Amino acid sequence: MITVKFVNGEEKQFNRESASLVGPVFVLYRRRGRKLETADTFSADQVIWARLPSGEIILGKGKAK
Repeated sequence: MITVKFVNGEEKQFNRESASLVGPVFVLYRRRGRKLETADTFSADQVIWARLPSGEIILGKGKAK
């Protein structure tokens, strides 16, 4: 389960495996067999951070209000 914190203050949980910042897009990935595939995408400016199941934090480009 990945928890994502958005700039509007909302925190949402997603049943995903990994996340990354790819240029202007914040991407959540799900596992399909051995492969990771794109599951959800958000504007990087709208995401402050995402906490992975391992506890690792991936930062977005958004700023807390």
